[in-house]
Amino acid sequence: FKQKTAYEIRPRDWSSDVCSSDLFLDAARGAFLWAAVGDAIGCVNEGRGRETIVGRWGAGGLDRYARYDGRPRPDGPIGTWTDDTQLTIVLAEAYVAGNGAFDPDDLAQRLIAWLPTARGIGNATRSAVWALATGAAWWEAGPRIGSAGNGAAMRVAPVAIRHALEADPSAIVRDAVVSALPTHGDPAGVAGAAIMAILTAEAIRHRLAGLPLPVGALLDRAATIADILVPNPYALRSRKGTQATLGDELRTVARSAEGDPDAAFTHYYTGAFIFETLPSTLLCVARTPDDPATAIVLGANAGHDTDTIAAMAGSILGAFHGSERLRATRPDWWGELEGRDRLIELADAMVEMAAPR
Repeated sequence: FKQKTAYEIRPRDWSSDVCSSDLFLDAARGAFLWAAVGDAIGCVNEGRGRETIVGRWGAGGLDRYARYDGRPRPDGPIGTWTDDTQLTIVLAEAYVAGNGAFDPDDLAQRLIAWLPTARGIGNATRSAVWALATGAAWWEAGPRIGSAGNGAAMRVAPVAIRHALEADPSAIVRDAVVSALPTHGDPAGVAGAAIMAILTAEAIRHRLAGLPLPVGALLDRAATIADILVPNPYALRSRKGTQATLGDELRTVARSAEGDPDAAFTHYYTGAFIFETLPSTLLCVARTPDDPATAIVLGANAGHDTDTIAAMAGSILGAFHGSERLRATRPDWWGELEGRDRLIELADAMVEMAAPR
């Protein structure tokens, strides 16, 4: 694994000065905040087909925080997010409690405590947390459910930040896998978490190195990791009677990104199955790598699992473009985002824990 996916980027000396720099803080905050924005906008459209979304918001789609049929919380701030951001916070708090290392038993207890306040929770996550609450060990609950969904992939930004400065990718993969297992035990669901953690960390590393984001190389990286972690083909819901490996699906993203996004989203489908969510997310990233706002809006209006697609695209591109770009270019998104200060606080804590020891 190290040989095939070792980072090409060797930024200048990862000294403690770099670790505490404003640039790293901005990147970490960006990963959290842009993802939360995507979650908050996309959750309004979650579960709706593309035609319904266009009928409600027009061809350009929803590009602001809104309430629609009481979503996401009629009593909350307008920029309210769902379980994507909630679970990112849960994982970050587990790292803080462990001073840079999270204990999966502690994470399991945090998941149980979170369940009564969960918003928009997926069926697999709910079932797995119930299993944890009734005595299943953290390494048993996810495999018992066997989910190949996106619930582990959407929450791994803390893993990416914690290990972004390490040249060896084994620690980031280890933490991504272990963080996934309490709720998602299918190899595809676990692979999705590892891929998202690696790509978000790569975005941070390129930002710190002062290099452009190499979208083609990142897509290749994602496909290679998928080949290693989940080599077997799966039946696709989007194309009945078709089987493909996750790596094969990811290899089509670069070509799909050049065409009509609606056709591509129909091809992949945009549901919670990682074979659907991850290619759709990377399509948004590949189409507008220099414009995270446009990528988020595209994902938030793609149909079906819109909040997670937009949040995952926001995590990768937010890590590269940073939080100050969000503040400067979309003050409405910045000002009305629920829990912004708490997200910044946790991002800063993750940066502190990422300092070389």
